[in-house]
Amino acid sequence: MAAAAINPQILLLDEPFSSVDEPTRVGIHQDVFDISRHLGMTMLLVTHDLAEAITLCDRVIILSARPATVATVHSVPFGDQRAIASLRDKPAYLDLYAELWRDLSRQIALSNSGGK
Repeated sequence: MAAAAINPQILLLDEPFSSVDEPTRVGIHQDVFDISRHLGMTMLLVTHDLAEAITLCDRVIILSARPATVATVHSVPFGDQRAIASLRDKPAYLDLYAELWRDLSRQIALSNSGGK
């Protein structure tokens, strides 16, 4: 289900790009990022794609298993003028991706062990 609002202050996105191929997705990411910055719009993105979270967000929050709580919060240091297509080549991007993956893997392991 989709909804539209004129000049919203916040944009809520729940897995909006999950069925889009990767090259198209990167272009859409840049467009959505640029529009949200230009309009000064807050964006809340729910995604299972770490690359998507890093490229579109200023902060990435990793949740625990049910009942979900905030497990970790990571700042994304790439600023408001991101060139998303070239971002993935940067060592800082790769480092952040690895850090997020470690934290997500820790939550998966905790979930599989029953939180023990």
